Amino acid sequence: MGGIRSLYLDIVPRRVIHLFYLRGEVIQVTAIDSPGLTSSCASSYYSWRTGKKRRSCLKASVSVDTGKQVIAGIKISRSFLHDIIHTRILLKRCHRMGKSGTYVLDKGYDVEEIHRLIRDTPGADPLIPVRNRKRKRVNGRYWNLLSKEFDETLYHRRNLVETVFSMIKRRFGESVRARKYWSQVNEIRVRVAIYNLNR
Repeated sequence: MGGIRSLYLDIVPRRVIHLFYLRGEVIQVTAIDSPGLTSSCASSYYSWRTGKKRRSCLKASVSVDTGKQVIAGIKISRSFLHDIIHTRILLKRCHRMGKSGTYVLDKGYDVEEIHRLIRDTPGADPLIPVRNRKRKRVNGRYWNLLSKEFDETLYHRRNLVETVFSMIKRRFGESVRARKYWSQVNEIRVRVAIYNLNR
């Protein structure tokens, strides 16, 4: 029964997302970032013994359609994996769902692999600030393409990821209430689905 419920909670958010793109609309600008999430649950014994409320962090990365302010994809893990690992998965999901013209990410994602994953999709361009490498020469065909021109105004649309998550936190709170990991994942999925439906 739990497996069926988990599968259902995986399918529903994806179908909600697809409602926004039934006619094959192109997302003009997709922003990807990793807002923080915490779990406020702790055993009463632990809290009594230490006098502290234990808080564990979940790693979540999201892709947001900055035009519709819809969460187009989310990847959650139980540990602080590097943003690049989540981004690989998010980009593949975005490519399967539809087409995005531009992906905006902060300089933490400035690696050749991310540039390649984006540019290998026809019509898609990355907008990522090039990191300052004082001791290392910047190499790579994709890095050189990006360094020629950078749209600062368009890049600031990345801030909409924080705007979207602020709206979710105001409605549901900043902490995830479930105790078990998969219950926490499903709780976040439900929040995302409800947020998107309200859009």
